Amino acid sequence: MPELPEVETVRRGFHELVAGRQFSQVEVYRDRLVRTQLGGPSEFRARLLGQNIEGVARRGKFMWLALANGQAMVVHLGMSGQIRPLTKEQAAGPARRHERVRFWFQDATEELAGFSFIDQRTFGSLQVCDTVPTSDGFPAGWPLASTHLPLPAAKIARDLLDPYLDTAAVINNWKQRVAPIKTLLLAQNVVSGFGNIYADEALFAAKVRGTTPAGALSHKKLQDILDQGARIMTDSLSRGGTSFDALYVDVNGESGTFADYLQVYGRAKQPCRVCGQELKVIQLAKRSHHYCVSCQRSRSLPRLEGK
Repeated sequence: MPELPEVETVRRGFHELVAGRQFSQVEVYRDRLVRTQLGGPSEFRARLLGQNIEGVARRGKFMWLALANGQAMVVHLGMSGQIRPLTKEQAAGPARRHERVRFWFQDATEELAGFSFIDQRTFGSLQVCDTVPTSDGFPAGWPLASTHLPLPAAKIARDLLDPYLDTAAVINNWKQRVAPIKTLLLAQNVVSGFGNIYADEALFAAKVRGTTPAGALSHKKLQDILDQGARIMTDSLSRGGTSFDALYVDVNGESGTFADYLQVYGRAKQPCRVCGQELKVIQLAKRSHHYCVSCQRSRSLPRLEGK
């Protein structure tokens, strides 16, 4: 499943394709892709036709097209969703393999007439919805200045690359929690953008085992987890994200190369690149957790007096 660096990689290319354009036609080839749209495919089309696109924004792993009428088209890539540009020749032809929805621009050119949403596994989804103000009054999602975000994203916290993230509030929240730190990293309601890959990588870099109760960690160590996460995500972003197969690609069809730089994720039973110990993988809250027994020591909460 694409995480923050992968979604941001797609967002950058997507923004370049659509910002300032106007929808002239929409064709839904597979109704499942608009399954969350109230009113179904016909309502999805009706809400987009003639609408101008201000740009593409993102919060965590959540991406949307901001429309000039104040609404938004939410784009969930799922496990295999891809945004691919259409030339005028392609736009006039039949649906491409795994193409689920096609969009045409009013000002079509030979090189760019619209774009396709391609999704082999069809776990992705598209929805046009209303927007609501952000709870803190700051811009909703990078890089747009609008302080409104799609209603389904209202409970998604700001992410590590968001300049308006209150890291002190994140740490103070975690200090009160007894849940495993990895579980909290994946929750998306205090800080967003982490998935299995970058949670494991950040915890390894910070030398913290994911089973450790968040409240057992110092403020300094919790800050280190956030700092390492931001550093690793930025590095991944510079390499186009992490691709394990051809299902995740950017808008130009290019795969990311960060998989070559992963320290622990997907490397169970292989030697740790730091100490040489065999890496382990366990199930934690129904998710896999990759770690090094030697480099990532476990911690526990201090016992209360009388207990």
